[in-house]
Amino acid sequence: MRGSKASCISMDRLSKKKHSLCSDGFDRCLSKLPDNLLLRILSLLQMKDRVRTGCLSTRWKNLWKPISNIDFTQTNMHKTPELIAAIDKTLSYHDVLQVREFHVNAESDICSMNKVGSWIDFVVGHNIEVLYLDLTPHNLEDKYLRLPLIPARVFDSKSLTRLTLKFCRLKLPPKFCLASLKTLHFERVAFDNEELASLFSNCPVLKHLTLKNCNRKTALKIDAKNSQLENLDIDEDSGDEADGVPEFEIFAPNLLTLNFFGKPKRSKYIAMNLKSLVSVNFNFLYPSKFTAFWKTQLIIYGKLLEDFWMFIDDFLHAKVLKLSCWCTMSLSFKEILGISGSPSVSVTDLTFETEFWKCNLSGLVYVLRDFSKLEVLTINVMRNHDNKSGDFYKEEKSGINAYWKPDDSSVLGLQQHLKTVKINGFLGSLDTSAEFETTTESILNARDTEFVFVKFLLRNLTELETMIITITEELDNFPALKKLDILSQLSSRLLAFSKSSRKAQILINPDQLTDA
Repeated sequence: MRGSKASCISMDRLSKKKHSLCSDGFDRCLSKLPDNLLLRILSLLQMKDRVRTGCLSTRWKNLWKPISNIDFTQTNMHKTPELIAAIDKTLSYHDVLQVREFHVNAESDICSMNKVGSWIDFVVGHNIEVLYLDLTPHNLEDKYLRLPLIPARVFDSKSLTRLTLKFCRLKLPPKFCLASLKTLHFERVAFDNEELASLFSNCPVLKHLTLKNCNRKTALKIDAKNSQLENLDIDEDSGDEADGVPEFEIFAPNLLTLNFFGKPKRSKYIAMNLKSLVSVNFNFLYPSKFTAFWKTQLIIYGKLLEDFWMFIDDFLHAKVLKLSCWCTMSLSFKEILGISGSPSVSVTDLTFETEFWKCNLSGLVYVLRDFSKLEVLTINVMRNHDNKSGDFYKEEKSGINAYWKPDDSSVLGLQQHLKTVKINGFLGSLDTSAEFETTTESILNARDTEFVFVKFLLRNLTELETMIITITEELDNFPALKKLDILSQLSSRLLAFSKSSRKAQILINPDQLTDA
């Protein structure tokens, strides 16, 4: 009883202490902190929460106003006229010397460009460094959609270091200089290619450029010969696919890294003077019409693939190259037609994706034969989620030798530098969701193509030192005993393969073995 009574008293005191902190104690504790620390804390809050802190006490009433970063992107007001009043009111409070960051997400339907222009006038006049302006309209599918013209005042800033513009048109003033701009991000921005070239010329320290879904129905030409541009991301994940969309052209002698995302929809790809290039990532997806390529789309997509592999050839002087399944398919098409490779391939680190279709494997053989300076090869096994493509895979598997011969000796002895092979997602080329009751032998036999290819590598890579195999995460869906049995039989198969390199060792991802 005494213990119970003491416990009650203790809990009662704790409750009173909590109540005290929730009333005036909370403010008393925080108010002892210096202004610079409180401002740092407030800067991490959304704008509406910053303003609400003014209700805590007299000390807090105007505390949030000098904060130099203004963010109206994480708010549900972007679809309402109240947003305009909120931004106007916030800016009226900021009499500080600098508004360092200004982030706004406002629908162009409810926000006049005169109003946007007044905001830009204010922040440019207050030495803005980071400007994020998203004018996404309410109806994106409107075919008569006319993007608003971005106010020219933004190009007068001498302090701007990072600029993000979304859903607008670009019209540059006759004379301007963004002397401090280092990072530029355009999304659904329409511009004349001459203006883009002018932008490069007038941004002397620009290093990073991202173009996402820009000039969707016109040519996209990147002329950066008068620029120090080092990193370029091209993302085209929406719009028409391979239906005569005008060409893509790039001229960037100082470029170091180049990343492509989306779908290869341009009618032609042209690359010129990329002498400084070090790393290229072709992360292209299959066009949606591509599923039955080998049966019905050969004529339509054959020309596209031919143009695209010629484009890939322009990047083979880079040291690091990443290829998605679409690109692997492109190289396979080249191999099947017996077209010789590029005379100068400098790639030392190659990563490619494959679904282990028979038509993919031809591209892998092409790489092994022609990428003679390769030191590290990474293979990412992709699981196909498309049911139609899954059926296609089964049909392809039955005639694997039609496009690739496992006893092909054309690569024998040519890989004198390749010492490391990494295979990620092994056993992942097919869906495991319906295989819980299937025997282990059947599960492994269903992925026989993967085993055959590993055997092919071990037999032909004479200088191989390490092959690291990471099992697909799908294996974790199996019961522990089943998983252990799969790993055991998988290891037995792999270790039984003969190796042409005496130094070669096979390492199976230890995490999978530990988890089991």
